[in-house]
Amino acid sequence: MEITRSNEHSRYELREDGAIHATLAFTERDGVTFLTYSYTEPTQRGRGLAARLVEFAIADITRDPERRITPTCGYVRGWFANHPEHQSLLAS
Repeated sequence: MEITRSNEHSRYELREDGAIHATLAFTERDGVTFLTYSYTEPTQRGRGLAARLVEFAIADITRDPERRITPTCGYVRGWFANHPEHQSLLAS
């Protein structure tokens, strides 16, 4: 399993055996990364792939300690609700 950031497609991609199984789209503006849409292939759902993708994206985004996150994707909003220890990363 490999997770990468594709600036060309403005998304994070989770691949396994060369196939993309999950994506997380983003946009960036004024020091804020908006996580806008997540998708997991239907045959791959239930494996925790979306959570891995979100965790990777958060680690990547927050390499810059000044950058904040705004989750507009329902899945990512739910992830943050279930992980209160990461609330400080959210844009106000």
